[in-house]
Amino acid sequence: MKVIFLDFDGVLNSVDNMNSYGASIRSRYLGDDYDAMAISKNLLSETRDKYGQLFDDRCVRWLEYIISSTGAKIVVSSTWRMAGLSVMKEMWKFRKLPGEIVDVTQISQSGIRGDEIGDYLDFYHETIEQHVVIDDDVDDLFDTPNVVQINCYTGIMSYDADKIIKILNKE
Repeated sequence: MKVIFLDFDGVLNSVDNMNSYGASIRSRYLGDDYDAMAISKNLLSETRDKYGQLFDDRCVRWLEYIISSTGAKIVVSSTWRMAGLSVMKEMWKFRKLPGEIVDVTQISQSGIRGDEIGDYLDFYHETIEQHVVIDDDVDDLFDTPNVVQINCYTGIMSYDADKIIKILNKE
């Protein structure tokens, strides 16, 4: 099985996408009485659902391309995993997101994401033929060619997708 260890914040929700939501909502209030509370309320209602922050559609399309090109399954390594596997699967289905979440990494005593992914790989090494770690913050990840660092301001881009596909489809 090919596995994507997937972070969400900075990977599927980009800073630029969030800024564009804020700018769009603020522009609707120009000329009206400026009401910061109303802007904040609208920003929250338009950028979140019952699971949390909505993902950047462009980044989701790149993830869809990666999955369709590799057949990889998703293991959530994001802090969002703390809601539990069943909630992650429910969110994925509710939001009609691509691919299949098969698991979440466990929280280690160290709290270091690299250790958590390493533990997962050690435990499932017989069933994982290839893997990639997609994250915007790689400071605590082990140094390996299987880690693809994403720019949090843009989220997944075409060159990231190509690199990820190359890693997952390596013979």
